[in-house]
Amino acid sequence: MKKTIIFVIFVIISASAFTCSMFTKTIGGKTLVGNNEDWKDPEPVVWFQPGEDSRYDCMYVGFDDFFPQGGINEAGLCFDGFATAPNPIKKSLKKPVYEGWLNTLVMETCSRIDEVIAVFDKYNLQSFEMAMLMFVDSTGDAVIIEGDEYIRKQGDFQIVTNFYQSLVKDGEDTGCVRYNNLLAQLPEMEVTVDNFALALASVHSEGKYPTQYSNIFDPNKLEMYLYHFHDYTNFVTFDLRSEMEKGFHVIEMSEIFPELYAYEAFKKSQSGTMAKELERIINSEGLKAALEKYSELKENKKTEYKYPIDEFDMNDLGYMYLSEGKIDEAIAIFKLNVQNFPESWNCYDSLGEAYMNAGKDELAIKNYERSIELNPQNEAGTEMLKKIKNK
Repeated sequence: MKKTIIFVIFVIISASAFTCSMFTKTIGGKTLVGNNEDWKDPEPVVWFQPGEDSRYDCMYVGFDDFFPQGGINEAGLCFDGFATAPNPIKKSLKKPVYEGWLNTLVMETCSRIDEVIAVFDKYNLQSFEMAMLMFVDSTGDAVIIEGDEYIRKQGDFQIVTNFYQSLVKDGEDTGCVRYNNLLAQLPEMEVTVDNFALALASVHSEGKYPTQYSNIFDPNKLEMYLYHFHDYTNFVTFDLRSEMEKGFHVIEMSEIFPELYAYEAFKKSQSGTMAKELERIINSEGLKAALEKYSELKENKKTEYKYPIDEFDMNDLGYMYLSEGKIDEAIAIFKLNVQNFPESWNCYDSLGEAYMNAGKDELAIKNYERSIELNPQNEAGTEMLKKIKNK
């Protein structure tokens, strides 16, 4: 299983980890788009990507891996992404796989929702079995991409949170408090930045996966109103056209907002995770020293408070080493994750992938089989298992 930043990620994983919210409304030709980005990474950034070879300029928001979590292009097309529980992809499996990120392809080449859907119709969407995207264009048209299913906007507004609306029958409760909260507000809400900010505040998240930033796009003015760490008393406005005159550049969100005690406390708490400590030791002293330190820390009852072990953090660290070709380090981290989260199918899936990269097929098979046993809907793992066995 790839890292969450690829919309399959970060990542069945606890639904409580996924609490992002997005909505749009159009009245009298005026459209706004609101979004809360809820996650554990305290270092969000905004960056500006000039278009090349007739492609659109794009203003993106996300984190320092520079995978766009959301954005707006010069044609006024906006988007954001949402992690979800697994939902197998079936309709597009025989189509070609796009070698890149579909969200950036769409943002660089599309201006209208019909064009967005045409792009997604071309490709295999298996990478979206644990993710959704919502797009809104400058006319107010919108669509939610649920992998195989497209949900077009009906009426004045549309909302998306972290469940599959296509699986909810008419008249059923969605089971999502944030969705129901927004659904109660939007019918009578005037389309203003202040109202959208209030709505975002009403569904923001705190705790382990807080709202790191919120943004409101105006697809006609090509502006973004940005809020940091669920503080809705301060915002910074970005104009796409004027920012593009500066060329490509990156802005760390924490640097442009007043200092917040809650943010600083959360950032400090994240710097002391087990994944961060292991990364520090591996990079400075080597894998053996890191594993020895891990054993020492685990014997200390205070470790879970000083160095909390987070499944997503460890998974991200393992994939970082895997992408760098450091297979031994990746396997060691994934093995620790399996030890700490023995009922997580995703941990076994990741370990299976690392063993496969190491050429250790028997161990890869063992871990993929355990992953599928825990989650029979792990279609990607099933396919990888078939490939290994058919060598």
